[in-house]
Amino acid sequence: MKNQKPIAFNELPLIDYHHPELMGMNANELKKFIQSKGLPAWVDGLPALIYIGERSKSFSEEKIVVLYEEKNERWPEGFQTKYFFMREPGTLYWGHHDEKMHVEHRSL
Repeated sequence: MKNQKPIAFNELPLIDYHHPELMGMNANELKKFIQSKGLPAWVDGLPALIYIGERSKSFSEEKIVVLYEEKNERWPEGFQTKYFFMREPGTLYWGHHDEKMHVEHRSL
C-alpha cells in the first residue's frame, strides 16, 4: 500500500436510511446499494468502505460506518458510532477517549 490522500470530513458520502429508493430492498440489494455509495478507503491500513449513515431528517442519528472488506478481529461486524469527529483530514476521532483511526482514499 502506497501513501494515499487523507479523507476529509466533507468527502464522506451520506446515506439516508429512510430514502424512498431504499424502501423495500432486500438484504442483498441493500448491500449492493451501500457498496455503490460507500467511499473506498484504507482504515488503519485495512480495505474498507466508509460513509455517514443517517436515520431521519427530524431526529438526527447520524453515525460513521466502516465496513471492512477483510476479516477484522477487532471489528468483525464492522464499526459504527454516533460519537465521532474529524479535526483534520485523515484522522477519525471516535468515542469519549480520543480514540482514532487513520482514513485514506483507496482506488478500486
